Amino acid sequence: MRTTTLCRRGFLLQAGGASLATLCGRGWCSPGNSSGHLVLKVLPDPLAKGDLIWDASDNDYEVEEYIVSGEGPTFAPMSPTEAGKNERPDPSIPWSQRDLEYAANLPADYSARPQTGLGRYATRIAVYRPRSRRKMSGNVIVEAVHPAGGIGVWATANRFFLQRGDAVVHIEAPGRLELLKRQWPDRYGMLSMPDRSSFWTSISQIASMIKAGGPDSPLPIHGRRMYFTGYSGSADYVYIFLSYHHRLTRTAEGRPVFDGYLPMSVIRPVPSIDAVIVTTATENDMFGNASGDLPAAYAFRKIFDNDAPDARRRRYEMPGPFHGEHQPPEPRMAVPPRNHGSPDLFTSCVAELHWPMDSMSNEFPRRAMIEACFHHASRWVETGVPPPRAPLIETDANNKVVTDENGNACGGLRFPDVSVPADTFVPTARDEAVRCRSIGYRLPFSRSKMVALYGSRERYLALYNAAVDKLVREGFILPEGASDLKSARRWTAPLFG
Repeated sequence: MRTTTLCRRGFLLQAGGASLATLCGRGWCSPGNSSGHLVLKVLPDPLAKGDLIWDASDNDYEVEEYIVSGEGPTFAPMSPTEAGKNERPDPSIPWSQRDLEYAANLPADYSARPQTGLGRYATRIAVYRPRSRRKMSGNVIVEAVHPAGGIGVWATANRFFLQRGDAVVHIEAPGRLELLKRQWPDRYGMLSMPDRSSFWTSISQIASMIKAGGPDSPLPIHGRRMYFTGYSGSADYVYIFLSYHHRLTRTAEGRPVFDGYLPMSVIRPVPSIDAVIVTTATENDMFGNASGDLPAAYAFRKIFDNDAPDARRRRYEMPGPFHGEHQPPEPRMAVPPRNHGSPDLFTSCVAELHWPMDSMSNEFPRRAMIEACFHHASRWVETGVPPPRAPLIETDANNKVVTDENGNACGGLRFPDVSVPADTFVPTARDEAVRCRSIGYRLPFSRSKMVALYGSRERYLALYNAAVDKLVREGFILPEGASDLKSARRWTAPLFG
């Protein structure tokens, strides 16, 4: 096992580029207790022996896995999970209730979180990079592992990153460290995070190290542009970090380490920051699954879009897809690990909730939207061109979704699956089984209804393809994503005869 000691050359603690004395002078740390180093241990054979390691070798990529050890500030807990009282939040309790006793530890004005001291940690990262330095784009995509395991954005959009030549860094979630140690003690036995709030410090320090690049980094070049992303529970990490830790995470020149944030799914109110925020969310992310119980989120979604230089934000709400449904891998994507499979939640929810016998699972083609979000974020950062705006999903005075004549939500960014519909998409209601709230079902239109609406399968596909082309013209999706949509729909479109 190879060990590398990385001196962070001035980007101590979680604020890249600021000296320890400067940080302590601002009240952000206790002086005299920082090692000033991150220590990396390279773990051998990640593809054969690592957890949640994907194979991108067909894309001429290599992957390395590291144990990263460091030291830095700890913070007053913001939730029972961070306080170490449970491994994951209880989804049956609304956010606004379950974290109530810790609300004061996330200041309402987004100022720095209260510090409790210094703590040591040893966490895990995986780094994907092109084998050839010439193919590196300079973009770095950082994603934290979901608390339940899984890397949702990478699993959906890795083809886009691999084709661009982006480096991708996965940082382990603190709640999984003990699980990894129990299952693979020889490989992961040194993982440790006694205070789970060290997670935020680890993100800052690791990102700062990789942003600087060079011999002290897992990447041979500096991270020209760095983006922090996540899906579902990992999107929560992104929101918390950008709200309370972004201002402290700086380069030696005082610029932000993260140029952009892409929290895919849930919504939270956010402060104005000097980075772009681009997000897309499904219908039941707001209405039934995740943040629909937060009045503040309802209010903020209406003012989320902003083009001001110090508050660049864009949000897309998509009727049709559900929070817990993911598209299967496609050609030119990295190959998922053997243990990547998930239980058949749809079948069990059909039986438990007595959904209609002709209900079907939903594989809504939202990969094109997620890929486009990264394109838009990069262009906004690099050229100043803001992404296009889209309407929000329509709601009534009681924040209930307004539906059209086909039973689908009105408004929002309408992909052809809802603008040229062949199904009714029915998300699980928020008062139904907790484990089913992240999905729903679709009801295919009858053959007679399809004939009445479109006349023939060829006519339906022509209208579908025209709707795809319209999304490209309006700038919402990329040409390659459009090609995927058309190709997939030709295979899955219903028969009329």
